[in-house]
Amino acid sequence: MKELPDDVQLNLTGVAEGTDKTFLGNDYLRHYSRLFEKYKESEINILEIGVAGGASLRTWRQYFTKATIIGIDIAPQCQKFAGDRMIIEIGSQTDESFLKAISEKYKPTIIIDDGSHISEHQIISLECLFPTLPEGGIYIIEDMFFQVNPVCADAFRGESPLLAIDYLLALARERSGWTLPDPSAARRRSLVGWQLDRLEFFNGCAALFKKKDTLSSHEIVRLSEAAMENARAEYVWDRLYDYAIRYPEHVDVAERAAKKAFQANGMELWYRSRMIRVRRSQGRLDAAIAEARQALDLAAGTPHQHELQATLDDLIANPT
Repeated sequence: MKELPDDVQLNLTGVAEGTDKTFLGNDYLRHYSRLFEKYKESEINILEIGVAGGASLRTWRQYFTKATIIGIDIAPQCQKFAGDRMIIEIGSQTDESFLKAISEKYKPTIIIDDGSHISEHQIISLECLFPTLPEGGIYIIEDMFFQVNPVCADAFRGESPLLAIDYLLALARERSGWTLPDPSAARRRSLVGWQLDRLEFFNGCAALFKKKDTLSSHEIVRLSEAAMENARAEYVWDRLYDYAIRYPEHVDVAERAAKKAFQANGMELWYRSRMIRVRRSQGRLDAAIAEARQALDLAAGTPHQHELQATLDDLIANPT
């Protein structure tokens, strides 16, 4: 008999083990086959949040022939599923110290959140664990239909101001327009956004892929700045500034790039706005406030006036 395609074999394994991820249920495994196939015979660690009856963990144990499968759950009785490349850790997906300890201990390459499905919990877990993934790692959030269905979305919100689906859509928008300033997005961008290569939605799931850089940020800024020394293109220094300002260790490069951009285009309001971030990153609060005041004067009567006033107010109110 002709060998069945990989996605069909994975689905049949899931059917036999009783998981709801198969084509008889939520139809996740068809996509997981595509995303995970390259890791089938790799000695990696896979972390799943939510153990329940252990069906998913058993499915992964069969599919990934050399991987160690780690399940976390708040129910102590789940310990009975441990053994034969399956490890059970008891703890909450809202306990950041627990999550960080687990990620440090096992260093998973794939993380699947099939836990409480509460938006607050999903966001806490994502912001805590996504930064710990290796380059090229994959983070899955399952059963997003709880956050989309208006009948139950608020019941699954928790204390989060954003539903998990809205958090992810904000990330998607930022991937499309990441240079746009948004003070409210600072935490999301620093923990997830800047490290996010791409985001994919399918069948009630979201898959987030960790960026894989061929060069370190230090090599990128060093080589780029040298290559741009005699650059004539109008916006090359803008691009270097936008990249360097993301990293506290490259704030000196960001400052030089902002000055070079100003020399090239003469846009003083843009320059002052950038220097606010530079000075704040340097911990020079008084200098940041002075830059903000100069920028506010330049912005008088323009659409940027309100935004700069808010920036100045924030600098004064939140000096750290």
